[in-house]
Amino acid sequence: MDLCYSVRQLGLQTYFLGDASVIHYGGSSSKQRGGSAWAAVMQAKTTMKFCEKTRGGFYSAGYRLAVGAASVFRLILLSLLIPFSFAFFRLKYLRSSFRKWLALLKWSAGLAQ
Repeated sequence: MDLCYSVRQLGLQTYFLGDASVIHYGGSSSKQRGGSAWAAVMQAKTTMKFCEKTRGGFYSAGYRLAVGAASVFRLILLSLLIPFSFAFFRLKYLRSSFRKWLALLKWSAGLAQ
């Protein structure tokens, strides 16, 4: 994202190739850090840093607030799905999603680095 932004700031064009794919073999670094929760927090951190760099502190604070609000909303929805998890969902997927959104909520509230 930062590279494309810098290229466009130079007046050059960037292109999107819908057929291109990137394959990451292994994934051992994300497994060591808790999988999708770690990756979601890292993505939110880097997006906030990009917002701060390109739009300013107020914009990045708004982004962090929006992530927190979305996390609360998702956690409420996931909590409502718990009674139905045995019939329609696999409980491990529900737990994984819950952990991810809880980690994002903690990050957005400044409770986790």
